Amino acid sequence: MSDFWKLFDASTIAVSLDCTTKDEVINELLDLTVAAGKMDEGARAKVQKAIQAREKLGSTGIGAGVAIPHVKNNAVESTITAVGVTKSKLDYDAVDGEPCDLFLLLASPVAQAENHLQILRWLSTLVRDSDFLRFLRTSKSASDAAGLFKEFGE
Repeated sequence: MSDFWKLFDASTIAVSLDCTTKDEVINELLDLTVAAGKMDEGARAKVQKAIQAREKLGSTGIGAGVAIPHVKNNAVESTITAVGVTKSKLDYDAVDGEPCDLFLLLASPVAQAENHLQILRWLSTLVRDSDFLRFLRTSKSASDAAGLFKEFGE
């Protein structure tokens, strides 16, 4: 198995986001990465702009209440992740037309495109597991949620 679960630590996970729009969720997740020291404000602004441009091409809401906003951008030096669970589902223009409440943000340097795709494949396998989704939705803390990535990812 991969060790991609190591990218998901409690410092960039929020299990009770009070967001009502796609932009709010993306902003909150990016704020987590800045607060955790994963990127600075300048990189945050570039990644935010890139994610918004990516969403205009097509929603990263993949269905079953899950969205994986992702981008390759040289504003980041290494792969960065953030996870958010919202208190209530919100419209994310998902492919199945259903609202989303689980958000898995991924930003990688352009030079790591293959690794970025491998992480996306791993995440899409993970979010097809109904137990993983249920446990993530009911996580009481960021460390509990981080533990799920390890448990299901090892």
